[in-house]
Amino acid sequence: MYGTAVFGGQGTSSVLVVPRTAFVGSISDNKVFVLKNGKAVESEVVAGRSFGDNIEVISGLQPGDQVIVSGQINLYNNSPVEIIK
Repeated sequence: MYGTAVFGGQGTSSVLVVPRTAFVGSISDNKVFVLKNGKAVESEVVAGRSFGDNIEVISGLQPGDQVIVSGQINLYNNSPVEIIK
């Protein structure tokens, strides 16, 4: 036996994704830290599909938000932070 499946159409869509490491605790906790005015602000998000090391964010973030992807274990809500590149 064999079969053919077609998923979706020819269109494309844009989605927000963040690295899996950005989540505080685990993905099921649905929390990330966003940089706002020099402070780490804890934000609750709704996670969607998994794309390998990236996770789709359905709501809770806006395009352009700076998400903190490492060192979250040392942060609490409204912690002052400095960007290191």
